[in-house]
Amino acid sequence: MENFKSAHASLLLNLRKDCNVLGIEPATLVNLTVNLAPVRGASEAAAKALSEQDSAVALSAAGVDKLTQEIDQLTEKLDAPNSAYQKYVEAVRLWKERREEIIGSTDAAGTIEYFKKKADELKTLPAQIAAVEKLRDKKVEEIFQHIAALVENYKKFYRPVQEFISGHRRRDKKIQARLQREHCRYKPRGSVSG
Repeated sequence: MENFKSAHASLLLNLRKDCNVLGIEPATLVNLTVNLAPVRGASEAAAKALSEQDSAVALSAAGVDKLTQEIDQLTEKLDAPNSAYQKYVEAVRLWKERREEIIGSTDAAGTIEYFKKKADELKTLPAQIAAVEKLRDKKVEEIFQHIAALVENYKKFYRPVQEFISGHRRRDKKIQARLQREHCRYKPRGSVSG
């Protein structure tokens, strides 16, 4: 509108020379009336409508925020059993892992299975001890049989000496030297454990 007013003022200036020659006032020839009331009314109405729309949008946004909070609360309430179940599942998993650590295997020291294996091994220990004692007694018997065989050999080789000694007695003392097998006999005296 301002451009139009300035173009009108420029027209009046250009017409003034020609109008002065004729003796007419240029404002009487061309008259410009600008009525901005309807435009201002429309602008005010639009501003009012915009303000009302902004209020409605703000009110709607507050309603949306409230509804979003309600949805989150309801979702949380609905998810509570699932969340509790997930916590339960995790607790069970951790419990099972710990249980497996405690039960363990026969090779892992300090576990139940390890101690069960050791307890089973202890049950067989008396039988193992008895078997080893039998082997020991057998070896000792073999050793004493070898010793007895040596004694027999010594008796055989020293028999002439023994007979000589027995046949020639001294008058004041009797010489007594005898090798006897009874001195080389093994007699077990009990076990190592008792």
